[in-house]
Amino acid sequence: MIAPLTGRKKVAVVGGGPGGMYAAMTAATRGHIVNLYEKASVLGGQLTHADYASFKWPMKRFKDYLINQAYAAGVKVHLGVEATKELLIPEEYDHVIVAIGPAFTRPDLPGIQGQNVIGVMEVYQSEALLPKNIVIIGGSETGVETGMYLAETGHEVTVMTRQEKLASDAAQAHCVSMLRAAYQALPAFHALTQVTYKAVEPDGVIYLDKNGLEQRLPCDLVICCTGAESRPSDTAAFYGAGRFTHYVGDCIRPGDVHQAIAEGYGCANQI
Repeated sequence: MIAPLTGRKKVAVVGGGPGGMYAAMTAATRGHIVNLYEKASVLGGQLTHADYASFKWPMKRFKDYLINQAYAAGVKVHLGVEATKELLIPEEYDHVIVAIGPAFTRPDLPGIQGQNVIGVMEVYQSEALLPKNIVIIGGSETGVETGMYLAETGHEVTVMTRQEKLASDAAQAHCVSMLRAAYQALPAFHALTQVTYKAVEPDGVIYLDKNGLEQRLPCDLVICCTGAESRPSDTAAFYGAGRFTHYVGDCIRPGDVHQAIAEGYGCANQI
């Protein structure tokens, strides 16, 4: 499934998440000269959270596999380097593949920008510094798994969602056979479904329950896990960084690991 090479090109990949790594790996395997730029100190992107949650070991193994394959394919990796158009232009790349990930969103609620509110990606590596009682706004698979992780590490966690059930975006077989049983077995994990968020206060969250009654849930910290969006202005800033500029993954259309991998492979396979 790897297309034969018609001419060796110089390729830059911006972003070391799964889509970026797979694009770099594929392009290098085909014989192109590939440089991968990642602003963090490690590769992995959003998959780095799998290094911390014990039950995410399959994703950790997959992430580590991608990292190993990228290096084995001959990709030159630049860690701790935030690539810009100005940085890339002097290198005269034939192709620049932009895979910088999404922007994480917060709902339009009073108090949502308060100092007691953090994003879900800020949790990992900082869990020992977080307070005891935590509310997670957003009951996606990511929100549930974050809540499970915090419940396992000594926190009392309540996950709130507008949906009828938790992790409604998870594969049904996975949710029914594994995820649901796992979080139900954690005494410190709690959930509220079919709620309407109203406001975040310094010491709690105001919401409407499924009967429309206003309630208040005390907490020390709110973690926001309410989705992601594309980054049109950030991606557009790379246009012209090489002879051809490509975009893959969440930076143009938020999706999942499978989509990021497919887009990274498809893009690199056509160069």
